[in-house]
Amino acid sequence: MVNRIIALVTLIILLAAPVMAASKLSIQPDRTSLYDNETLKLTVTGEMELSVNFDTLFNLGNLDLPAPDLDKLQNDFEILSRSQRYNVRAVNGATTAEIIWLYELEPLKSGQLTIPALHFNGAESEEVAITVREGTAPDTGQGQRDAFIELATDKDSVYVQEQFRLTVTLFFSGNLIRGELSEPEHPDVIIESLGDQKEYNRTIGGRRFRVVERNYLVYPQESGTLTLNPIRFEGQARSSQGQREFLRDRAQLFEVPVKPVPDEFTGENWLPASELTLSDTGIADQASLTLGESLTQTVTIEARGLPAEALAPLDLSTPDGIKRYAEEPEASTRVLDETVVGTLSQTSAIVGAIPGFVTLPEVRLPWWDTDADTQRVAVIPERTLNVVPGRGGSSDTASSQADAAPQKDRADADQAPPAREKDSGTGFWPWLTGALAIAWAATFLLMRRKSGDTVRPEKTTPIDQNEQRLFGRLLKASESGHPQVLDLLPRWVSVIHPGRQFQTVSDVIQWSGQPALKAELDKLQARHFAHHPGSELEWNGKALTAELHSLRNRVMGSGTQGLPPLYPQSMQP
Repeated sequence: MVNRIIALVTLIILLAAPVMAASKLSIQPDRTSLYDNETLKLTVTGEMELSVNFDTLFNLGNLDLPAPDLDKLQNDFEILSRSQRYNVRAVNGATTAEIIWLYELEPLKSGQLTIPALHFNGAESEEVAITVREGTAPDTGQGQRDAFIELATDKDSVYVQEQFRLTVTLFFSGNLIRGELSEPEHPDVIIESLGDQKEYNRTIGGRRFRVVERNYLVYPQESGTLTLNPIRFEGQARSSQGQREFLRDRAQLFEVPVKPVPDEFTGENWLPASELTLSDTGIADQASLTLGESLTQTVTIEARGLPAEALAPLDLSTPDGIKRYAEEPEASTRVLDETVVGTLSQTSAIVGAIPGFVTLPEVRLPWWDTDADTQRVAVIPERTLNVVPGRGGSSDTASSQADAAPQKDRADADQAPPAREKDSGTGFWPWLTGALAIAWAATFLLMRRKSGDTVRPEKTTPIDQNEQRLFGRLLKASESGHPQVLDLLPRWVSVIHPGRQFQTVSDVIQWSGQPALKAELDKLQARHFAHHPGSELEWNGKALTAELHSLRNRVMGSGTQGLPPLYPQSMQP
């Protein structure tokens, strides 16, 4: 500070003079040998004579100081940071400025590089040779580095579209002020982050490092050799001495061989997975199905090591004698034990169309076991269904009816209307039944009047999202006359009446006690399953929709009163 004041006082008495040529220019790297993921500090020092006036006397930062030409330097090095400082002194009536430029450099390649001669205000520096070695510093020296990156995978080679896990681990010391760690990327590779990053401490060579670990799932989409772009880290930290340090590192993953689809794979869709299962629910072998009614089958693919997007829907065969009405497939992906598990479910209603025995063929799905490196086939065995006629079955199916007598009797009982016409030959019993009914009703009304309780219809579960969703789909199917009504109706009633499971439409009709509902459902079944001309009549679903609303309002009771409409106006009766 004293020297600075003396220099300033001296400048007051100096006459202004033009800038003179610099007397010298020198460069000094902090080392001449390093690894290709390390940086070096370069100090450039120059001198020049200055002319100082009163405008710059008390604000030396306004001095217009030139800088060396660095264009040639940037051919082999990237300049990460730069700063500048200077000293001004007066000697024998001359004012001289010593300017020091500080640069942080990263080599752009390995081998023998050169810091070229720099030029500044007519002066030229000497060239300096720099040796850049490939790789990272040896273990004995790695603990001395302030930041470095490690890359690892769980597989040395993969098939195309096969999953492998990439782990990126960053080590750094000091108190990090700022930092940026790049993400792996490649135009022909799907890369997904696996969970949140992990942070912990680790001691290496007696030094304590802060560690940041990130995991990724990588799916190469092209065969050949996979080379990912380097992972880079840039940051600044404050050392234990309070100094600000620039941190930087770069790591390159080894080349990963990506094998093509094997010639021995016989599947239509390539499925490389560590595990794959194929299953179905809803239909047992030798199951009985009443003509015009439905069973719900759900086929599920679950693959470990593949996202759901890689699973294609199956082409499920439909033999003569039944009709299949498929819903939209449902796909989901979850993370389990540091890998993904993709699931694809296909649900469809199977409706009996022709009486007799029908065989659903087996479902086969070839896939490639990446752990055993061999093809495997997931199988759903064939299922045999016995489609039995309902009421009014034709005589040409007598053999089928005889084979399925128990099922037929049960179906007939289920489809019997709750209100039957009075038989003229019943005699005394109808009168007795009527008298008992009148007595029971009178007793019930008397008890209600005394207790003041409000009698409500049968109590069910509250309206929930599942009930709303099913009822909305049921109304849409009813409006369009889709036979999916026969599958959705028992499922919906099972939700609003959880104390009982409804398997068929006949179960619902018998329980509901609505003859009009049965009549509309009979029309729907005749439209699709009656085998005579004119059965495909134009459909008007308003009557069936009205019966469904009536059933819902009666079952749900007053709990639905006052609520806004759940469905669009087009769905209302």
